[in-house]
Amino acid sequence: MPTLKLKDLYFKINIDEDITADNISVTDLQGNIVLQRNLPTNSIAIDISGLANGTYIIIAQTSEGLQHAYFVKQ
Repeated sequence: MPTLKLKDLYFKINIDEDITADNISVTDLQGNIVLQRNLPTNSIAIDISGLANGTYIIIAQTSEGLQHAYFVKQ
């Protein structure tokens, strides 16, 4: 699975229109939830300016199950 390297203060997530997504969680590598957002639409901007530099996992709860990806905040 590819890892995104982010230097920006936020990033945008777009989920296919044919998939229903309920929420997005961001955890650190120890499993602690550091951000959690409900998804009123299938597109959301996530503010990561308050996160320390490091590797995180973003988890989306969708109609197709849990989807996850890694990102590194630099």
